[in-house]
Amino acid sequence: MIIRKKGEQGSSAFALMASVVALGMAGMAVQQTFLNTKRTVDDSRSAQNREVVQGGAMNSLSVFKSLLSTRKDANGRYIPSIYAANYFTTDWTLKANTQLPASDFTLDTPAGGTFRNFSDQNMNNEVIAAIMKDQKPGSAAKTSFKLRVIRPVFSTQMPFYAEAVRVNVQGEIVTNNKLQKVNFDANIPLARPVPEKPKLQFRSAGGAWAEVKEGADLSSGQIEFRVLASGVALKAEFLLDGAVAKKLGGDGKDSDANNYASIDAQIGESFKLDLAGATSPGGDSTDPGEEQWQEAQCTTLGGGGGGAGNVLSRNRTLQARIYGVDTDAPPIQTEAVNVIASIPTDWGTSKGSATAVGLSAYKKSCTTECPYVNDDTTGASIRAAVEIDRSKDYSGRFTFDEAVKWKINTKKLCLNFAHIPKSNNSFTFFDARVMVYNVKTCSRKFLFERKACGCVTEDTLITLGDGKSTKRIDQLEPTDTVWNPLLKKAYPIRKVTQGPEKVPMIELKLGQKTIKATGNHPFISKKGNVAAFRLHAGDEILLGDDEWVKIDDVTAIAAGETPPVVWNLEVEAPDYDLDAHRIVANGIATGDLVIQRLLETEALADAN
Repeated sequence: MIIRKKGEQGSSAFALMASVVALGMAGMAVQQTFLNTKRTVDDSRSAQNREVVQGGAMNSLSVFKSLLSTRKDANGRYIPSIYAANYFTTDWTLKANTQLPASDFTLDTPAGGTFRNFSDQNMNNEVIAAIMKDQKPGSAAKTSFKLRVIRPVFSTQMPFYAEAVRVNVQGEIVTNNKLQKVNFDANIPLARPVPEKPKLQFRSAGGAWAEVKEGADLSSGQIEFRVLASGVALKAEFLLDGAVAKKLGGDGKDSDANNYASIDAQIGESFKLDLAGATSPGGDSTDPGEEQWQEAQCTTLGGGGGGAGNVLSRNRTLQARIYGVDTDAPPIQTEAVNVIASIPTDWGTSKGSATAVGLSAYKKSCTTECPYVNDDTTGASIRAAVEIDRSKDYSGRFTFDEAVKWKINTKKLCLNFAHIPKSNNSFTFFDARVMVYNVKTCSRKFLFERKACGCVTEDTLITLGDGKSTKRIDQLEPTDTVWNPLLKKAYPIRKVTQGPEKVPMIELKLGQKTIKATGNHPFISKKGNVAAFRLHAGDEILLGDDEWVKIDDVTAIAAGETPPVVWNLEVEAPDYDLDAHRIVANGIATGDLVIQRLLETEALADAN
């Protein structure tokens, strides 16, 4: 039998108690560790769930941005899938483009709709497999997000340009029996819309709207006009004889061209105008008086022609310009067209005994003095008549059309070739003397002979419309076309001028190429259009084959006792389209009469 002392028994009990306490503390530590780990896992899952719902929301935002971007639809127009019904309002109502259905977006409210998009939670193996096989995973694999447009954000620099749209995105996902929500606002940047397809239309009292076209008869008094465009257009301008006569729209409120899907929508209000009495901006209405040839400007003045902006025209030039939300960007515009503004009372039958209008009256007026040969628009019939008898003046559809171009509607325009020897049958219409008749009295007046305003010597070779063959400028015919070196296309000839040059000419030498031209003849330098007298040796000018070549020498050539006959031409193209008024002379790119007049006008402005 072992007998222990009391001290030894107490130590054993203490050790036992310490072991129990240590074991309890260890258990508590394990439990705390478990709780901490669980909390960390839960927090991680919550963060992951938040990322899932936020990722889906951001995905919806990205898709909506793409829907607000333009895409080519079935009609060939670039329109967003979703667009504002009125771009210029501060409270946008959305519309869907049926040509470009948004399959993942349902427009279920005026301000927004519902997206059904994939989120990370949806992307299980089954969904991924379906996508890889180019199959639809089904709507069950998608999560819904609500998107609402709050307001457009208009630019401070361009107050009518919505540079962004403020949107609100909301969505929710239930994971692990917990609801995760997302609700935030964001700005989606927007591109600037650009209007297209400008149109200028008119109608007479009680009539239907029609597009204004070249030669239209608008002489019936008050004519109503309107300007149309497709897409988003802010404002428009109506131009009369090249100057702004009417401004339309301006704040977007009175423009029906207020969304991407607009087609032939009216800008501003329609307006009425009597073109016969209307005054071009900057001048008073006056009697047109006699037409006269202004030699220095190579054009006809009087009757509204030749830039006489304050003259009461028989013919007027009409055009429309349309601006988008970026008013600093170049406007789109209709082609400038000449229309008949009024028919004078002296356009009657022979001797003016009765009143008639247009071509019919032209044919019947002064038939003894200036017979109307034929309706041939090329002038071949007039040429045939001239070859038989050169003692008379002749007219035809060719001269009528020329009169319309030159804005001469108060007189009958005729051509005379009596000064050309009978042995010379190589004449052209540009050799004619131009006469006009008072159709009431049939009194005859010399208008002009094509002289002065020429720019290159008669032996200058002009590249024809095929871009290869050439012809001397003095041998060009009305049916010829000429090559444009910039636009790479052919243009018909509007007119050719000829006449003696009484001041020294300038000869330019560029390697094997040489050209003799008047000092104001335009060439193309790297600084733009430049007159010949401003060029120096070493300057680079453009050739007809797009090559830049330095000028070797610039020489002034005296006119001599017998001034040389010089020539120029003008192509049939809108005057505002300067790129269209380029030709090739002796292999060198140059400008026609339109560009020459522009340089002369600029030089005159600089001098003043």
